[in-house]
Amino acid sequence: MSGLRRYAFVTLGLSVLALVGLVASYLALTDIYHGTEPYLEAEWWVV
Repeated sequence: MSGLRRYAFVTLGLSVLALVGLVASYLALTDIYHGTEPYLEAEWWVV
C-alpha cells in the first residue's frame, strides 16, 4: 500500500506543478496581449 500512496503523492505534486505552469502561462499571455511589458521576450519564454 505504501507504493500506491507514493504514486498518489507524486501525481498530486505533478498536478500542482502543472497548475502553476498554467497560471504562469495565462499571466504571460495576458501581459503580451495588453502590451504593457517593455521586454516581451521574457514573457514569450514563460509561454
